[in-house]
Amino acid sequence: MPFTLEKLSEKVFKIVQDDPFGQYPFLYVIKGTARVVVIDTGCPVSGGQTYKEFLDKEINSAGLPYVVICTHIHFDHVGGNCEFCKGRDIHDARHIGEIYMGAGHKTFTQNHDLNSLASVHGTSVPDFKIDKWLQDGEKVYLDPENPTENESLEVIYTPGHTPDSISLLFSSENRIFSGDLLYPFTVIHLDSLGSNVDEYTDSIQKLIKVTGCGGSVLSATCNLFLESLGLTQDAIARQFCVATLLTLCGDDVEQAVNMYLTNLDEIGSICPPQQGGGAAEGKYVLSCGHVEANLAPSALEQVLSLVAQARGGSIVPASVDEGYGEYTDGTYSIMMPMPH
Repeated sequence: MPFTLEKLSEKVFKIVQDDPFGQYPFLYVIKGTARVVVIDTGCPVSGGQTYKEFLDKEINSAGLPYVVICTHIHFDHVGGNCEFCKGRDIHDARHIGEIYMGAGHKTFTQNHDLNSLASVHGTSVPDFKIDKWLQDGEKVYLDPENPTENESLEVIYTPGHTPDSISLLFSSENRIFSGDLLYPFTVIHLDSLGSNVDEYTDSIQKLIKVTGCGGSVLSATCNLFLESLGLTQDAIARQFCVATLLTLCGDDVEQAVNMYLTNLDEIGSICPPQQGGGAAEGKYVLSCGHVEANLAPSALEQVLSLVAQARGGSIVPASVDEGYGEYTDGTYSIMMPMPH
């Protein structure tokens, strides 16, 4: 069977596609009372059961309308979109579908022949129509006729992996569908068309603020910084964010300590404490586009630290390919431009 289903909650389902391209995307479905929200549609299917047919049978036997929201334009996330575009003139609710995507970089999204990376994998993405361009902070309601916060998804622009990447906050379950922003044990690609490391770190910081997880699980450099000053995380969590300070200093602990000792009054504004002061760890989970559906938000800081170490030259790449290096801390690996 090309799709494997797991129920994560009363409303949320995870589906993993066993695709021929070795991507194994994690796809998600939120079943509302009025419609079904589909987050990403996987790789293109040639023959056999389509993703929509699978959902019709396993989740949406009542034939509720579909709303498809794609986290970005890569082929393993939009390959099944066309199935939700068919039959719009047929008077059968199960055949009605709309496609939503982030409006952060429409030109990039619309050029899916190139930017989906499908051709690199010897396939193509069938054409589909985007019905709505989503704005940062916009809400998508499971029941648009009776909108409530508990049945809504908030759009969060999180570019970096691609210019059009978005995440979706399902606040009633404290769950963030984060697409390919991060995941453990397989390479996070910042070497694709349109990837941007600065945008990526900004997006990670954005989700750290949303989750309020700053300082919850400290990296080795954060711990070294605190030990050098004889401080505890609890003592400074409400004054400033240690992870942000170290990122600004390129993960150079000595420089961060010096900045703390000489510019303490300014650090609070430069590196403001994250919402919740680190006490919110475990409140949120990240549902990633691959590998992990219930990732703790402390992963955000760990990945941010890894990027800072790579950019600062404090770690060497495990492999190199035409100016890009694969940097790893044993759990997370990132393919990104090597520092000059």
